[in-house]
Amino acid sequence: MYALRQEANGLLFSALLLACVLGVLVGQAPGIAVVAISLGVFLVWVGHIIQGFRLWQTLTFFSLAGYVVLNYGFANLTLPLVQTPLPVGHLCAFGALLLVWLERKADMRAFLHTPVAVWLLLFFGLACLRLSVDIPAAGLYALRDANFVFESLFLFLGFAWAQRGEDIAAFLKILGAVFGLNFVYALTFPLGTMLQTHSPVSGIFSAVPVVGFYAQTSLFLLAGAVFALLVMKHRVTFTTVPLLYACVQIGWTIIFQNRSAYLGSLIVIGLLFVFSGVRRGLKVGGSVLLGMVLLFGALWGIGIGLEGRIGPVQPEFLVQHFQSLFLTPDTPAVGSIMWRLQLFADVWNDWTTDLYSIVFGQGFGQPLVQVSTADGIPVRQPHNTHLTILARLGLVGAFLWVGLQWQILKRFLGGLRRYRRDSFAHDLVLWCFLFYVLGLFVTSVQPWLEFSYGAIPFSLIVGFALGVLQHEDLNCPQPVPTTRW
Repeated sequence: MYALRQEANGLLFSALLLACVLGVLVGQAPGIAVVAISLGVFLVWVGHIIQGFRLWQTLTFFSLAGYVVLNYGFANLTLPLVQTPLPVGHLCAFGALLLVWLERKADMRAFLHTPVAVWLLLFFGLACLRLSVDIPAAGLYALRDANFVFESLFLFLGFAWAQRGEDIAAFLKILGAVFGLNFVYALTFPLGTMLQTHSPVSGIFSAVPVVGFYAQTSLFLLAGAVFALLVMKHRVTFTTVPLLYACVQIGWTIIFQNRSAYLGSLIVIGLLFVFSGVRRGLKVGGSVLLGMVLLFGALWGIGIGLEGRIGPVQPEFLVQHFQSLFLTPDTPAVGSIMWRLQLFADVWNDWTTDLYSIVFGQGFGQPLVQVSTADGIPVRQPHNTHLTILARLGLVGAFLWVGLQWQILKRFLGGLRRYRRDSFAHDLVLWCFLFYVLGLFVTSVQPWLEFSYGAIPFSLIVGFALGVLQHEDLNCPQPVPTTRW
């Protein structure tokens, strides 16, 4: 009792001291106080998330959260410890991969015996052969162009997360936390310019702000919304909560005015009709409509105008922007579609110049297109990863890439047939499948998998799904009684 009383007195004294410090901060510097309190709450929350994690699991959490939330900024965050800056994200992610190889050798050997791993290693080996020629000629730019090849190895790390029930539960907790962080960060989009102005800068080839980028934030808002509808409903008592959470996330995607998100929502709804029935498809479709109504209704009720990525956040602009997908003249950003089509044509013409290029590709290190952004940054790829692989590794590389995706697709379709509909296993595999399809679609119109903030989360989650599909049966971790929607 004396020890308990001493501990209670210590906690009381600490609380009083903290209250005094915060009181002084609020009185003297309210801005700093808000930042300090927010940072403290965030650190406590992160500590709760990683409690009991092994080092490789903690490194996975930080790399996944950084790449998803801060995306392009985190991919350029470096440690200037040596002459060549070291990317923090790669240090965390590859550190986790190395540690899991040392700790889970049996799991890694199990994955090596799968057809997916065989096709992956063939693709990886071809790229390494090509790099042995390209690195002496192009240096680090060759490695930069081949990033997505090395980062596909994170399929192994994702696979390791799904070999034990407690690890599956931990990875789902990480995904829920990352999607929550991404939603909070997405809310700062109207302040993006200010955040970039006050952000620290970092980079490997050129310095850029760490905070204030929102590259494919809308993709993860959509993925987080579907995660809430399919996976979170198995872990909460009242499924109305994830439904409302999903509606808000989907509604906020509109502010990013991303056509891939529009089409991605339609793809998700269509696949849900096929693999989960009419009821689930209608619910997600209703969530999309409700999210749009909530956003536009809130803006109308408050009486403020909100500027999106391209133009005003208004129903009329949304309709016109969607019409640009059909190349309707004078619709918002229709020129960017024409620009992409021209890039595709240019890359295709260069690739077909000679037989060697057609069969073995043009290699890594040289830009595939000769254009730059408005900021003067060279655009090195045609905004289509599949076409990039064809151009850089030729028909041989494209064959191995298609073979790899076919093996992954077969595993997904087999799992969706094996598990009972509406079961936890079916809904988890279905969500991973939807994320996989969304990723392949987005990287068909953006170079998403050619950047670390796309390739590493994609490979981790797909690898996790492949590990889950190894199980004949799968129960919901920490099951909680649920109510029907």
